[in-house]
Amino acid sequence: LDELHNKLVPTLQPNQKFETIESANAALASTLERAYRFLHVTALVAILLGAVGAALVSYQYANEMTFQYAVLRCLGLRGKRLQGAILVPFFIFSCVAIIAGLLLGGVAHLLILNSLGGLIPEQLPAPGSGPFMMGSVTALIVVSSFAWPFLKNLLNTPPRLLLNRLEEQRQPVIFTAAAMAIGLAALVYAGTREVLISFYVILALCLFIVLAYGLTWMLMNWVIRRSRTGSVATRLGARMLGANRRMASLQIIAIAITFFSLALIQTLRDDLVSSWKSKIPGNAPNFFAINLFEADKNSFLELLQQKHVPHSPLYPIVRGRLSGINDRPVHEDASKEGDRGDDAVRRDLALTWSMELPADNKIIAGKWHDPANPPGHAAVSVEERVAKNLDINIGDTLEFTIDTHKVLARVTSIRSVEWESFTPNFYMMFNPGALSGLPVTYLASVHISQMQRSLLPLFIRQFPNATFFDVDFMLNRIRGITQQISHAVETILYFSLFASLIVFIAIEMILRQYRSYSTAIYKAVGAKTQLIQKVFRSQFVLVGLVAGIIAYLLNVTIGFIISNWIIEGDYIFNIKTAVLCLLIAPLLVLATGYVSIQRTSRTPARKLLMEER
Repeated sequence: LDELHNKLVPTLQPNQKFETIESANAALASTLERAYRFLHVTALVAILLGAVGAALVSYQYANEMTFQYAVLRCLGLRGKRLQGAILVPFFIFSCVAIIAGLLLGGVAHLLILNSLGGLIPEQLPAPGSGPFMMGSVTALIVVSSFAWPFLKNLLNTPPRLLLNRLEEQRQPVIFTAAAMAIGLAALVYAGTREVLISFYVILALCLFIVLAYGLTWMLMNWVIRRSRTGSVATRLGARMLGANRRMASLQIIAIAITFFSLALIQTLRDDLVSSWKSKIPGNAPNFFAINLFEADKNSFLELLQQKHVPHSPLYPIVRGRLSGINDRPVHEDASKEGDRGDDAVRRDLALTWSMELPADNKIIAGKWHDPANPPGHAAVSVEERVAKNLDINIGDTLEFTIDTHKVLARVTSIRSVEWESFTPNFYMMFNPGALSGLPVTYLASVHISQMQRSLLPLFIRQFPNATFFDVDFMLNRIRGITQQISHAVETILYFSLFASLIVFIAIEMILRQYRSYSTAIYKAVGAKTQLIQKVFRSQFVLVGLVAGIIAYLLNVTIGFIISNWIIEGDYIFNIKTAVLCLLIAPLLVLATGYVSIQRTSRTPARKLLMEER
């Protein structure tokens, strides 16, 4: 469409115009724009979850391979041969993973198209190389920034680790943080294509990690203090967390990131869907009655009331053109072509008056019409985008040309208008009496259900001068598109859930060795299996509860920011995210951990300690 626009616009005749969704249907354009932003955010969250999983798995893999590469170094492996021993498997693993991911993505594409059924055209163009290139580049960024820093550390593995297994292999923090920061910036920019939004997202993620780490320490300290009066299992579980706070903090943050991501996506998805449903409810107006005369006004309202037809207020309409702003011709203030300000200049406007502010309008500057204004005193309220385009401010004087009449009006307020709603909306709204004596017709929107369709001939016969404009086809089209978007949103949720599962598996891989060693120590000092399981269960519940609280608090905060400033929707409290973070998270961590300790609880302490060696 962009290419077509660039080719056609220079050749258009004066009576021709290039129409887009943005210029022709504000409701549909707003719905699609919010959906695009949501899909970008959720796809980015899913990718970042996958990156976290890759980092955790690489960390564990590097730990497990440390002693093997130390043996190779003891046997004389040096230089390029050592680099090749590390790089070749890493390169092969990455290629296999990318190929498998592209195949899974292609299959998922076909499954998604098949599930959409009649929601999309039957014939769609075949996917080009773009998505596959994007997937490959994204995977390379992830493995280079989030996986390679841990594997690179194997090049410096000292052979003395073979002789002293208690010596910790240090990870270069600056290099690792720099690599992850560069990869994060590349991923975020690729997902948003906007520098400012990318900066905000990265800043929010950094604040997330800092806040999560701080909250983890605070909540762990509080839990440890409170556990002193609890059972033996609770005290031991809290002591285990306190003795290994660094690993416990990383575990809690990783789990919190997982549930925060799921809760955030669910919150944004529900906000979008509820916003769409509120904008286009089942009883949304589907007919507009235009050009009702003064003599027909009362009988029209009586007929609507008699037939129980929902309707909007009846607005008086005077056709006029904005011709001047503060004694200057208005065309001098017009902005670029196709904007609302320019549209308000190039054609006659439907001017109306009302003492009541329409339900879908909000005053963002000035005050609504004052009933104390003297009759004939002209005050006007201006729609915000027109005011911004034409640089109209409170107190300015606007000149309107209506037939051969000139009307001057002072701007007393600026309004935001929900153009997505199928109700009468206006650029200019006057106070009553400002346009007295001018030719006037009336306009209203009504909702005629399928069962009331038989009333249309009655309306046409009784009001032959009026025009009844059917927008039901537009409503159905928008509902169909929102249904398509809902399917896309649900699909992204599944991918995010899969990414979260990867993070969970990675966390379990890291903690498995620690749990085996702790179980062996408990058994060696004479603890019974039942007590060991109680200790771990209390620890799992504490970890899950702390991670869930952090995930929920950050979900509420960041969800509010994204809803209001990125997706530009209304944030709505979501009980499902509270249940997910505060109830399901502790239970899922408990269930996963309980399954993981079953083998160690049945294995003798001597065998566990030998495995550690």
